[in-house]
Amino acid sequence: MDGVSIAFDKNQTTYDVTFLNSIETTSVTYKLSNDKAKVVTTPANLTNISLTAGQKVDVSITVTAEDPNYSKIYNISLY
Repeated sequence: MDGVSIAFDKNQTTYDVTFLNSIETTSVTYKLSNDKAKVVTTPANLTNISLTAGQKVDVSITVTAEDPNYSKIYNISLY
């Protein structure tokens, strides 16, 4: 995320990330531990996310395991 990285814990599903006021856009990237997992994100495109000082942008990443009975939603709030 534009030079900001967060320590990821698969058991933690909520993250808050605060940027300097000079950042106007950011991107969210992720790496799957299993290449058979499926991902759905909101917004659908995680590149060039617009940021406005004083406002929050919410991002969600839903990961579904190879077995579709197992999924987890990770929520990231960008400030």
